[in-house]
Amino acid sequence: MLGDTVKDVIGGTIDATILSIGSFSPDSVRTIAVFNRKRSATFPDVPIVAELGYALPFRSINGLFAPRGLPAAVTERLQGACASEEFSKAAERLNVNAELVVGNDFAKRLDDERRDMKSLIETLELKAQ
Repeated sequence: MLGDTVKDVIGGTIDATILSIGSFSPDSVRTIAVFNRKRSATFPDVPIVAELGYALPFRSINGLFAPRGLPAAVTERLQGACASEEFSKAAERLNVNAELVVGNDFAKRLDDERRDMKSLIETLELKAQ
């Protein structure tokens, strides 16, 4: 569980973990690097991994998903809500860097992420345990 992971880092049971920035209190652990294309507004002094010299391909991606065939009017309403100032303020309060990417652009980003992760897993010769 996420709470247990943060407790384990704080307590020294584990040395490090990767968490979504919005999933913990910024004061609870030391943030070493951000896995994204740009620095976090929550941690402006924390470098992104590329600034540390690592060409890691993954970035933080979250999405709002709905069933295929969702009526266009509902899709537009959801996208409008995600593009609203109210949504942006809520994301900021939760320490989430929100970027609206929709449709084929979002699908391409997910495909790129899958390809990059597959390549990284193969390069590191990782195996499921």
